Amino acid sequence: MAGSDFEAAGVDTLISMLKTWRESGFKQILDESQRKQIAIIDGALEKGFPQPADEASIKALPHSAASLQKTLNAVNPTISKFYKLVAAEIKEATERTRRITMMCGVAALSDDVLARIIDIAVTNNETTRARTAVAIARVSRRFRIIALSNHALWSFIYWSTDLSSNSFYHIFLCLERSSQTPLEIMFNDTGYDGLRRRVDNASVFTRFIKALLPHVNRWKSFTIDFRGNAQSTTDICNTIAGLDAPQAPLFEKIALRSRFRARELFIGSSGFPIPFFKWPIANLRDLELRDFTVDVTAYPMLERFYQAVVVPGCNFKNLFEGLMTLKSLNYLHLGIFTVTIANPNEVYRLDLPSLTELSLFFRVKITKPFDSIISAFNCPNVTDLKVQFIYFLDDEDDWAHGLKMEVTQHHIRHLFSPPDRFRKIEKLTFSVSLSEAIDADEGDIGHMLYAVPFPHLPNLRELHLDGSLASLRPHIKNSYAQKFEIDETDTYPAVEIISVRSFGSDRLYDWIGKVMKKLEKQGDWEKCFKYLELWGKHTNIKGQKVYDTEYFPRELIPEWVSFWTK
Repeated sequence: MAGSDFEAAGVDTLISMLKTWRESGFKQILDESQRKQIAIIDGALEKGFPQPADEASIKALPHSAASLQKTLNAVNPTISKFYKLVAAEIKEATERTRRITMMCGVAALSDDVLARIIDIAVTNNETTRARTAVAIARVSRRFRIIALSNHALWSFIYWSTDLSSNSFYHIFLCLERSSQTPLEIMFNDTGYDGLRRRVDNASVFTRFIKALLPHVNRWKSFTIDFRGNAQSTTDICNTIAGLDAPQAPLFEKIALRSRFRARELFIGSSGFPIPFFKWPIANLRDLELRDFTVDVTAYPMLERFYQAVVVPGCNFKNLFEGLMTLKSLNYLHLGIFTVTIANPNEVYRLDLPSLTELSLFFRVKITKPFDSIISAFNCPNVTDLKVQFIYFLDDEDDWAHGLKMEVTQHHIRHLFSPPDRFRKIEKLTFSVSLSEAIDADEGDIGHMLYAVPFPHLPNLRELHLDGSLASLRPHIKNSYAQKFEIDETDTYPAVEIISVRSFGSDRLYDWIGKVMKKLEKQGDWEKCFKYLELWGKHTNIKGQKVYDTEYFPRELIPEWVSFWTK
């Protein structure tokens, strides 16, 4: 074949193929004619351009080359588009292969294991559990069979005032498919509908609870999130108060959460109709209140109690006296965010020998209004202690330099006074929340950590730190960081797990290094520090920035410490 003949045939074939691909949406080549076209081009490329046979052919080559260049320039956009579409097809095929591979693994699971996995996945978010159950039932025939046979999957009933009334049938769907499984119920009062318009919350709640009342013998828990205002909250509470008090033998948890800026507490003793308070709930085990207060002595079987107070008006003396009558109480959360308390100088006492878990959440103020409350705890059998402080931007003008550190450590020392107050602690968690752009350099986890009397916590095995570590910068002269030292006569607990969730978690190296050396001298190094867990952005021992969770086993911790002490 002459050069010009090959050129014409080859270019025409290429153009024809590109047009075919473009018109067919660049689908895969499957028919025989297209395979022959590919073979022609492949064969020509392998043999190369044949040598010109005569002088005429030689003279025609420049013109042919120019023509070929023009033709290729014309088809270049089509080729580029073809390349992009092929790359997209490859990406989609890769993702499809990944999903098929995953589903092959799922197919190998037994129905019991798959049902358990689905149950765990659904319970991750309480506000979407019911809708997730419906979505899972639509995945495949097998998923639907498992979902429908797992009655517990449908036992969470959720409704919110901003949901469309057209989807209300989901409630009846869950009631039917849950069979006789105990029900966990949640109502979210947003104060608006889905279009952000004011809504009659009481009428929406009335419709919701009327659908549930025929199944009251299955109620296990009832949670109400009040996000509207005081009036809508009162209307909903009055709606419940107007119901006949039915028997609810399985009812064991009530959660009432005020999420809006209330001006005063909703106090049961003042006549406010606290939901379900008049119902005969003999088996109530779990009570959660946020800006609501009740007489806890009405529930002698309580095992878990959560009390958060955002606005003034709580009578802590009455609350503590009531709590001390609860002989089965093993979990207590006390959150105080109010600026003032009624009697800051009053002496409180809270004796709870049955308590094993204690969670404290305080808004830190320069006026130290919570000293008497922090000093009140006499809970000798607590094994799990969580302390969380929060600093508000509204209070920033009150703080002078260095006072945050002073007040933070003041509260921790009060909590651990006498030092062996919580001698049986096995798990200790410190957390600091910073509101907006607050300077954390003066009061954070580092200062809390340095104030703990560790030698008086011989049973401590887990230490969890969550929040800022900005103050732990001993190489910066103007920082408020303290120099950490360990007394030679002290004996430190053999901590097994240290978990740090913080941006800049590697700043803990000085404290860990000195504790590590102390444990080595005590001969406890080989039975402690199973691993160090760092969450959030930090620098690893190779000097690389890491954003994922990283685990350092015992044998790598000395290398990590030496990297930072160079």
